[in-house]
Amino acid sequence: MSLKVIPKDDPNYSEEISWYFRVKEKTKPFWKILFSSPNIVPLLNGEENIDLTQEENSQNTTEWVFLTKFSSPGMPIGTFQVHFDEATGDINLLSLLADIDVKSGKSILYMREWPKEIERSKILFIPKNEYSDTSH
Repeated sequence: MSLKVIPKDDPNYSEEISWYFRVKEKTKPFWKILFSSPNIVPLLNGEENIDLTQEENSQNTTEWVFLTKFSSPGMPIGTFQVHFDEATGDINLLSLLADIDVKSGKSILYMREWPKEIERSKILFIPKNEYSDTSH
């Protein structure tokens, strides 16, 4: 980069200053979620086609993760924010207990110790019990 300086009072005089510098983009690494539970998938912002256990869907920013049970129909279990940008490796949710039961109207989202990259507050979805008798 060069800068040419010309004084107002003497347009015939000038000085040129040059710098050499390299611009280098530093990106944070991308991480996925380690999770294994039948029919339950962590999805990026609830998007059905973005499974966060897959390498090609790895993230490096703070994102909402929706746990969804794929049955007929698919049911959201809960959601929480994950700070992929603060991670130093894949987010380990292998000990996460997550499930939803429409018939009993119950759901669970439990881990004895949550990884530090996951926000403390979480949202748990409670299913409407369509089978209960509300006529009494």
